[in-house]
Amino acid sequence: MQDSQLSMPQSHLDGLDVLVVGAGIGGLTAAIWLTVCGCRVRVFEAAAELREVGAGVSLGPNATRVLRAGGVLEALAACASRPSQQVVQSWDGQILVSAAPNAATDPAGYLQVHRADLQQTLAVALERLAPGALRLGQAVATCEPDARRPQIVLQGGGTIEADLVVGADGVHSVVRRSLFADEPPSFTGIVAYRGLVPRERLPVLESQSPSGLTIGAGRSFLRYMIRGGEMLNFAAFVSTPRWEQEGWSVACERSELEEHFAGAHGDVQKVLAAAPGTMLHKWGLFARRPLDRWTRGRITLLGDAAHPMLPFLGQGASMAIEDGCILARAIAQLPNIDSALDAYERLRLPRANAIAAASSARAAAVQSGRPEVYGSHLAANASVRQENLFTYDAPQLELAPQTA
Repeated sequence: MQDSQLSMPQSHLDGLDVLVVGAGIGGLTAAIWLTVCGCRVRVFEAAAELREVGAGVSLGPNATRVLRAGGVLEALAACASRPSQQVVQSWDGQILVSAAPNAATDPAGYLQVHRADLQQTLAVALERLAPGALRLGQAVATCEPDARRPQIVLQGGGTIEADLVVGADGVHSVVRRSLFADEPPSFTGIVAYRGLVPRERLPVLESQSPSGLTIGAGRSFLRYMIRGGEMLNFAAFVSTPRWEQEGWSVACERSELEEHFAGAHGDVQKVLAAAPGTMLHKWGLFARRPLDRWTRGRITLLGDAAHPMLPFLGQGASMAIEDGCILARAIAQLPNIDSALDAYERLRLPRANAIAAASSARAAAVQSGRPEVYGSHLAANASVRQENLFTYDAPQLELAPQTA
């Protein structure tokens, strides 16, 4: 692992058999760290291939520290962008906030990447560490937490047992549904749109910052560079009373976005005008009630399966990455699986649930379209400012000792 600073004690649980359900960002991060700790890891992913789907992802130093320690940051940085400036603008283009996210927070830095590039980088790293660990086209139908050893049941038939099962299968998690009597995800009233603009199509922006957020009444527009500055990723959010489309990524026409964002300032119009119509998709944003526990028996949850959150703090992927790191470190360093799962949940659940709640509060402020509401929200929520989010150091965090 080229840039790894990871130094894990070889655990008394070397050879522990772990099944990870879902090959998203959190599942792959957990698999890498668990493998380094000495576990035998298999990752079961429903998709037959890891395709280029999803939107851009922001990774603060709280996430990039984990990636650096896990040995994947160097490879990821080659296909990422490091914004020198980020702005927040009103609907008419007035700059409300201007910040330099890479100023002095951490050498690991703040990155913006395409989700597919991050997922592929993690998958390659896992394959290098544990050839054949990733099992594509293997959908899990259910899991059995109360068996002698935890089990997963595959949709195609077959039951597989292990020492530990980790549910990292997203907001529509099969594992979560198997563990807890839980209502289905609920629509938040916001539809997200995404698109990519090749650099050569992008005109000069009036704000002179390719990384920025525009807030309007029931509408907001986020933009930033990815892939080393070769592509501009944008995500547009529109408040609407219902979402009836099937699927989480539905193709849409540029005219739909142009109608929603008519009247927005010139930078928004320039980005939309430059966007190729074939690269536009939309999906409804869904949420779940926060859980007061993630673990049942020797099955636990991480990432969106445990704590789905709206994207308005840019912390969804980072929280999943933190989860994977802390879970693996607890498995490696604490006396047994039960004490490790207890420490993992005790350390992670309060932070993740608090940030999910803060993301929802930020969504309301952003979608209000009122600069004074947005400003008041920032002033009243100092605990979720970037400098506080970013100081969390999962690779070095002291693990809680086993309680009596």
